[in-house]
Amino acid sequence: MDLIIPKEAKETKRIYQEWNPISGMFEDHEEVTLTWSEGGRTRSAVMLKPDSEVKERIPPITMSRKINDEVIEDIDVEIVDLCVALNKVEGIRTTCSCFGHGRYPISIFCKASSINLLNRFLWAFCWRYGCIGCGAKPQGWTLGLCNHDTDNRSTELEFCISSDLARTQEDCDKLARKIESYVQDDKDGKFAQFY
Repeated sequence: MDLIIPKEAKETKRIYQEWNPISGMFEDHEEVTLTWSEGGRTRSAVMLKPDSEVKERIPPITMSRKINDEVIEDIDVEIVDLCVALNKVEGIRTTCSCFGHGRYPISIFCKASSINLLNRFLWAFCWRYGCIGCGAKPQGWTLGLCNHDTDNRSTELEFCISSDLARTQEDCDKLARKIESYVQDDKDGKFAQFY
């Protein structure tokens, strides 16, 4: 028996996210509820649209933070602590970031004011703290240089820290704590013998 929905039915929409363990991503879904009266009773029908058919998307939640006397706008809430920690590293500042929201890798773009400061940070990051996969120790995070200065006029080096798709906010918080440890160790002079 086919359901006949009258034209005067009231439509309400709800967009929600649901984790898909097969794809390893959050997917947006749209639920449309049609409500009408029939024979003195209220009737309703619910239609679900899969992620591929959803036109409206749930926007990410972002925050602003003051870091080193500079206000940084629109940081995805899941990576705020990681961005704050990176900006505490001497000579490093973040330029843009995205949590990826289950669809893309986490990406945090940074600039280093000198090759020496970047080298010290990378050495500690890869070998002392084991944060970023180096050689045979992949940790789910990678670092790549992305200087786009074709005229060789830039005084800063650009790089990106990115994740594989399986990283979570908890992983970002763990990485932030390791960076905070690096910052404290650096202030205490623990790397002076190497640089």
